[in-house]
Amino acid sequence: MKNQSRILKFFKSKEDILFPVLDVALNGLNYFFHIFVSWYISPQSYGILNSLLSISAILFVFGISMQTYTAKITASQKKQDGCIYCVLSDSAVMAAAVGSVYFIMLPMLLRITRSSLFSLATLFLIFAVNAALSIFRGYFQGSTRFFLLNKSFYVEVFVKIVFLTSFMGFFPDLNTALISILIGMTASLLHAYLNLKRIDGFEFKKLQFSKNSLKNTYSSASKIFASNFFLYYFTSIDMITVNYLLPQHSGPYAVMLRYSQITHFIIFSVITVFIPYLSQASSDMDFFKAKVKRHLFFISAIAVFMLLNYTFTFPYTVAAVFGQDYLMASSMLPLGGAAYSLLAFSFYLVNVFIVLERKNHVSILFASSISITLLYALMHKNIYQILRVSILTYSGMLILLSINLSKELNTSEPKD
Repeated sequence: MKNQSRILKFFKSKEDILFPVLDVALNGLNYFFHIFVSWYISPQSYGILNSLLSISAILFVFGISMQTYTAKITASQKKQDGCIYCVLSDSAVMAAAVGSVYFIMLPMLLRITRSSLFSLATLFLIFAVNAALSIFRGYFQGSTRFFLLNKSFYVEVFVKIVFLTSFMGFFPDLNTALISILIGMTASLLHAYLNLKRIDGFEFKKLQFSKNSLKNTYSSASKIFASNFFLYYFTSIDMITVNYLLPQHSGPYAVMLRYSQITHFIIFSVITVFIPYLSQASSDMDFFKAKVKRHLFFISAIAVFMLLNYTFTFPYTVAAVFGQDYLMASSMLPLGGAAYSLLAFSFYLVNVFIVLERKNHVSILFASSISITLLYALMHKNIYQILRVSILTYSGMLILLSINLSKELNTSEPKD
């Protein structure tokens, strides 16, 4: 009972504890999605699918950024009554701009992903639905309605898997997987809309477009976007590189990523709970620093536990789960797990910078993204060389972020 009370004190409520638990379980369902798809398509097609999903991860930065921005202004009780209308209106304009860039880049994306125009068009529709859905989820997150946030994710994944298992046997193609993702997100968007309408009387007719509102939203959200863009770029560029330069190994590498990103998913779920409370504590620097230290200790425990599994447990499950064609992935897991553990720590530190409304970390992320891209281009003799480049880059990035954050916490006060 004492341990339970300590955990409750750490997370503030049972709902806070259940969110990361349910979110991690949800990622188990997402892993079934990937396992099921890998049974029906070839390793190279599976590599292409994961390359497309890596492109979508970069596109999702827009949605993640708007979710974080909506959560932040909702949690801080600024513009709470009408914030969701403002953000939805403004995001529609900004999403149209992102879409224009996407269509300009279509010829290059076709070549890099080795996919089809239909696949990339489906990917854009997924982006558009995700942009609106993320704002609703940000409102749930900022108002600490974590059960609704969980339900939103579960609706998406459940509908996606039902569609996939119903049609993949008849249409064994990567596009069936993409369509299932689109249908799942659309169902989740409808679920979020109905809940907002029921709870807060949300109505789309209240949306209003304002130049001043758009300017303010863009100014605040662009800082979050810049921070998130680079981190999601890091989780995507390696898969895109392998699919383009080492296509014969893209399938096993994609499986290795599925395992390695477990750490990222777990820590991301915990960070989702931490962000509103960091925002609320930002007016008291001593209290804020104490929270950061406690969070880092908790994240460290997760990372150590996962690294032990990447070394001693997970490698023995690859062939049984994905099949002998993907066996090569088992030898990559310790290096992949180490790389994504470092990246997960960086992700938390960047969120602390975002809460403090600082932007000096963006230059570190930018320099690291340039470095890793150039190093991949120069050093891609084999898969293991790419993994070593990842570890080297993420280690340097984490060190620089830690130094800068330490200076911020010790020499300045957060902005209101």
